[in-house]
Amino acid sequence: MRSSSRRASLADMAAGVLRQLAATAAGLVIVPLVGHRLGAEALGLWALLGTAAALPGLADLGLTTAVQRAIVAGERARSHALVGLALRTNALLAPLVALALFPLLVAVPPTPRAGELHLAAALVLLAAGLTALAAPFRGVAIARGGLRPLARARALAAALQVIAATLGLVLAESLVAPAAALLLFALVEGALVVRIARTLDPALPLLPAAPRAPGARRAAFRDGAAALAIHFAGVLALRIDLLVLVRAAPLAAVAAYGVALRAVDQSYVLAKQTSAALLPRLGAAPREAIRLGTGVLTPLVAAGMLAIALLGAPLLESWAGGGLAPADLAVPLALLAFAATWTGAQEMACVALTYASGSAWRGARPVIAGAVLNAAISLSLADRLGVWAVAGSTVAGAALTALLSWRAARRAFGWSRGEVAEALAPGAAALAVALPLAAALRPLAAGPLGAALACGLVTLAGAGAGLAWTWRHRSPADAAPPAAVPSQTAAELRP
Repeated sequence: MRSSSRRASLADMAAGVLRQLAATAAGLVIVPLVGHRLGAEALGLWALLGTAAALPGLADLGLTTAVQRAIVAGERARSHALVGLALRTNALLAPLVALALFPLLVAVPPTPRAGELHLAAALVLLAAGLTALAAPFRGVAIARGGLRPLARARALAAALQVIAATLGLVLAESLVAPAAALLLFALVEGALVVRIARTLDPALPLLPAAPRAPGARRAAFRDGAAALAIHFAGVLALRIDLLVLVRAAPLAAVAAYGVALRAVDQSYVLAKQTSAALLPRLGAAPREAIRLGTGVLTPLVAAGMLAIALLGAPLLESWAGGGLAPADLAVPLALLAFAATWTGAQEMACVALTYASGSAWRGARPVIAGAVLNAAISLSLADRLGVWAVAGSTVAGAALTALLSWRAARRAFGWSRGEVAEALAPGAAALAVALPLAAALRPLAAGPLGAALACGLVTLAGAGAGLAWTWRHRSPADAAPPAAVPSQTAAELRP
């Protein structure tokens, strides 16, 4: 790869990370604000309202993926037709999905905040609907190399969201304040995303439409079906858990689960941005890309999740406002971190199946199977086991997805069991270093500052050991140049 192309790829990677960091930073500020100003019960309600984030992906039906594949294939006219179809689909389905979600968001045990919850839920769903309408334009911008302006747009929108939420919570202690701030974020980012996309492709349609040929519509929906299935599985695996838990546990326990879920999920999403640079290698050398990507991502996730699970509770309690019971936080934090470790172990295998195995469904099927198991355990055992069932089901689902993904990858790419073990060895090396160090640093992690320092040390030491293993056992094929850039990064396709 030429140095200029390498620099451009690194810049795009950095932009993708910064784009995710902007959204993460907004949550890092707003969640503790809600906890401090409104209390643990309101924090649980705010976590429940977060399930509305499922709306954009459900209303899109995977058509944004179809748009991006058309752009990558050089079919500009077809991509324009698909943008119109995606806008039409979102405009029709987003209100229906919102109407279906609204009763679920407000069906909570009696609470003094029931009145404001209805208005907050309506604002959050409206924000999600606007995000759904902007999704096709965001997909165009990503496929045409617009990650850097997208990162700037999200940073600006996130800054305005934080300012609005802070002022709102100071002036009026109500869930309506962060919900209105989220709506402002969706308005600002959506407008900027449309502008960016039309700067890159001025001929993009702004109004809903549909291809005239019925066959073209069917082909578009088939093209996006696997991405829709992956998104739906993610909703089933993570978002439904909160809806189940709110009916089986007090709101304080829901708040603790929401804090643990956000900490684990955001840490994982940030870590997996490191795999983006390896995605272009999938076209020419999927085996090497899987091995190298797993060797980079697995130790980062394994060490980081172990640190969060064993040492991170005091930091998260302080961050969330101090109203969480340690016992409520410890169980979901440990189990969700364990589930994320399983997910990190199969991430590159699943992405390779999606992009380089001939059918995106090879990557979708393991994710769907894991999500179904997750939901089945949650729904059947939550009333008796509470958070143990809900968080434990996430572990079971993630483990099943990992096992099925690696089995499918072995068949698709001709791997032996020994090669799979070799690919996962850096994660084991990271855990071997991180576990005893975490045990030694537990006294340091008694308070929030000590916990932050201990988590950082354990993550750096464990990940460093795993990455060193990857470096020592690298092959000459790891230096091969990429052959083609896929239409999406893993962070955009995976839930």
